[in-house]
Amino acid sequence: MGGRNHYFGDNGINWTIVAIRISLGLAFLVPGIYCAKESNRHWDSEKKNRRIALELAALGPFLVKLDEPKRKEIIEKMAGEYFGRRSGIEDSNDNKWMEGFSVRGDQVKPLAEWIVKMLRGK
Repeated sequence: MGGRNHYFGDNGINWTIVAIRISLGLAFLVPGIYCAKESNRHWDSEKKNRRIALELAALGPFLVKLDEPKRKEIIEKMAGEYFGRRSGIEDSNDNKWMEGFSVRGDQVKPLAEWIVKMLRGK
């Protein structure tokens, strides 16, 4: 197994390789975190929408047994509750920390070089 270790050069640790691997790790970590949060939001939205669908489906048979004035009152109340409101997802501030964050491909190499310079203390 006499292969050469890429982390160590002739003068010790090869900071360029370490910096490149860290920056590439971050390049995959940040979108991964974002996707996980989005997936969770969509799952919560799906559960809420299924609950609402079941409640609305059960409303019809419930209203049949009531007299007309009471039926209209309940329909008006339910309409205000279910229609014309913003969803909780639209109001969420979970992703405010990602606003304005973007990394272009041409920025990765200078970022890695900057990290190497910082680690070497130059």
